[in-house]
Amino acid sequence: MIERKITKKVTFYKDSLVIKKRKKEIEILFQDIAFIKYMKNTIFNWLTTRTHGLIPGRIFIFLKEKGFQRWYSFRIPNAIFDSLPIDFKKKLEDRYRIGF
Repeated sequence: MIERKITKKVTFYKDSLVIKKRKKEIEILFQDIAFIKYMKNTIFNWLTTRTHGLIPGRIFIFLKEKGFQRWYSFRIPNAIFDSLPIDFKKKLEDRYRIGF
């Protein structure tokens, strides 16, 4: 299985990702993700963050269950986001695809 360690708490696999929170590991399959939101970490995005309601440089993952009430977030560098699995990046909403 192809493994890509993004940070010490987040690891991507071919069709899933694992987030380590405290003493437990949460595995999220890409098919269970409703959508993701990510904004590149730039000065312009820091100035306009109120219009989007996001923190630049942080991925927000919303799951399909319970009406998008369950979500996770973690920081990621801009260069690493470009090298993530394509199935994961397809879940990115269209309005956040600028520059990808």
